[in-house]
This record gives sequence, structure tokens and C-alpha cells, in this order.
Amino acid sequence: MILVLVVTVVMILSCSGVILQVSSLFPRDEMDEILQELAPAMKKEFPRLPPTNENLYSYYMTRVKWNLHVALCFSPVIIAVYRPAVIAAHLQAEDLL
Repeated sequence: MILVLVVTVVMILSCSGVILQVSSLFPRDEMDEILQELAPAMKKEFPRLPPTNENLYSYYMTRVKWNLHVALCFSPVIIAVYRPAVIAAHLQAEDLL
């Protein structure tokens, strides 16, 4: 079970073009508020792009993709036992790119 989790996480993190989206993470009103707060930053970075909800959401997801950092913490025992599998999964994920 842990091996499946590790392989899945490694493959997700290795595929830099993939962004997983959770559709109900924020209620609609909170998401609208987040997007409206991003409008000035997007206008500054992309002055010719109109601040539609689709453009703001795309800009938001791009910023999340580039600014999100994930730290995985495992016990030393798990690392010692599953290290070959993690390395193999990482190499396999690179082959998929």
C-alpha cells in the first residue's frame, strides 16, 4: 500500500505539466474573491490579456503550479525498504514525459 502511494506521488510530481484540480476545494464565492485579488497581478504581468474568469483561473493555476512546494516525509525504515522502488518509479515516470 505504501509502495503504491509512493509510486503515485513520484509520478505526479515528476510530470511537471500535470496539474491536479479539486473542483470543490473552494466554494464559488471564495474562488471569485481569489480571482479578483489576482486581477491586478495578472494585468501587470499580461497587460493585453482581458481579466475574464477563464484567464484569471488559468493565471491562478499557473502560479499554483510554479509556487507549490511539496515535502514528503517518510520514516527511515520505509525509505530503506522502498528506496529501490521509489528510484525505479521516478525513472519510469521520466520515461513517460
